[in-house]
Amino acid sequence: MTHFGNYGQDRLAPYILSGAFRFLLAWTHLRLKTGPPNLLAQQHLVFHRQTEAPTSLSA
Repeated sequence: MTHFGNYGQDRLAPYILSGAFRFLLAWTHLRLKTGPPNLLAQQHLVFHRQTEAPTSLSA
């Protein structure tokens, strides 16, 4: 019975997040995209030029 509280919280988070994403998609023009980690890192560095590139991406 000690895990009962954790079970409720674990079930609540995905429910809230899926509701938030449904709201964003239905009521805004926001479109959520994702990609491979290397592409996301490259895009981050394009948008935030003051950020120093990690050694694995700088070469």
